[in-house]
Amino acid sequence: MSEKIILDADLTMGEPDCDFDDGIALLYLLGLAKSHNPSFELLAFCSSFGNSTQEIVWEASKRVFETLKLDIPRYKGANSPQDTSYSDASKFIVEAAQKYPGEVTLLVTGSTTNLARALELDAKLLHKLKHICFMGGINESLVFNGSIMPELNFSIDYQSTYQVFSAAHKANKTLTVLLANECLPAYFERDEFLSKLPKGGNNDAIYQWCEDWFASLKCAYKLDGAVIWDVVVPAYVLHPEYFELLEKQITLNERLFMAGFLEEAPKGAPACTLEFPRIKDAVRFKQHVYEVLALN
Repeated sequence: MSEKIILDADLTMGEPDCDFDDGIALLYLLGLAKSHNPSFELLAFCSSFGNSTQEIVWEASKRVFETLKLDIPRYKGANSPQDTSYSDASKFIVEAAQKYPGEVTLLVTGSTTNLARALELDAKLLHKLKHICFMGGINESLVFNGSIMPELNFSIDYQSTYQVFSAAHKANKTLTVLLANECLPAYFERDEFLSKLPKGGNNDAIYQWCEDWFASLKCAYKLDGAVIWDVVVPAYVLHPEYFELLEKQITLNERLFMAGFLEEAPKGAPACTLEFPRIKDAVRFKQHVYEVLALN
């Protein structure tokens, strides 16, 4: 039985001065699907806000899908933390979990809003999903190139993050989180990364969008590379051999989540159980990513 995956992401590849990491996560999934190792099905893409607004993410994902000629459903998500409506994305997450109970893995690499609204539609959703894996959160100050970076996923809609983690506690469901701090080893040098990308045809547009993001980082931060945060999520789910796993109890506290901070729970504090993968060997991990991207 193949893995069934939903990618819930704030994809902005190709947008000026916007991160390309969700797009690389998508390319990783597409490359791995072509290798048939492991066998899985990408059920759909659900758009979330985060890297930019919902509208910009929606249009960016449309452009990427059209460029790559992808025949994969896209579902539009919530517009903001204040959007309490049930989006097409949240409805699809519920429908897929009900159609394939125990088979669907949800990858969340943007805000947690779509999942929170889905939980409102189906209180037993966490029991129906096989696995939920996030990129987000920090467990200490995120120091990057000498500067402290803000957390950019769990804090965007901290109330939804609190809602999701609280639901996991009540359901006795262990969630998986790729902390921003633990993604720092996924730093890819510009020249090496661009040299590994396939070229020709539709791939030329992908190459240009990646080159543009590296140029933005060079201008803003004097960097000759990028941390590709979100590719770590599908890599862990489909190739866990590149990771080691820690499990901790995390304090359920909205004020901490406002900063995206995941505190190891002190005795007596309300808490939920989270798994924290960690890249074992950055060199081997990056080589694996290059090999998969080359399959596109």
